Amino acid sequence: MSGDFDLGPNTWIAKDSPKGPNKAATWVVAGLVALVAITWIVSSFSGSDEPGQASTGGGQESKSDCESYSLGANTFNPPESVSQPGVHVWHDVDGFHLRWVQGSGSPTELRGTISSEGGPVKLIEPTDGKGASEGEGKINFDMTSGLSELRFKVECSTKSVTFSLTDNGGPIEPAQVRVGPESKPTEMPFTLTRGE
Repeated sequence: MSGDFDLGPNTWIAKDSPKGPNKAATWVVAGLVALVAITWIVSSFSGSDEPGQASTGGGQESKSDCESYSLGANTFNPPESVSQPGVHVWHDVDGFHLRWVQGSGSPTELRGTISSEGGPVKLIEPTDGKGASEGEGKINFDMTSGLSELRFKVECSTKSVTFSLTDNGGPIEPAQVRVGPESKPTEMPFTLTRGE
């Protein structure tokens, strides 16, 4: 019968079609598949809890709706200085980072406590509990256990985050700490406040 379609292995060719495969239909289907794949990939990597916002990590802060922290702590990427000896603190879309790089002028036994006012502190890394623990609204850590960096998040309601850092039982020198790309605290412990 004229106009019947072959539902065999070559489904894009009409039996009586002198043109052969329907190339336009093939391109339309390929374009739709590509569009769906791209949309899925983009949505998988954004991980957003709300449309139009950065991922919040399960109710934690979103870059788009929270004020910045003092001392230039907010960055888009790790500051260039994070490979230099010392203690580095910065805040980005992944949360707060505290990194210890050993070397000349760096603390020899870094330990400490991180606490917050106005919201809880949520330890993100390390996930195995080695070197850092979360409890009673603060994070206690001991970098001498082989830990070189920890990461944590706070909620938008958090007004301030306080870092109390020690070396060999006493407070470390503020000059050994770099906040964001180039700032240094003036005292130990030091506090980063939101919106300043």
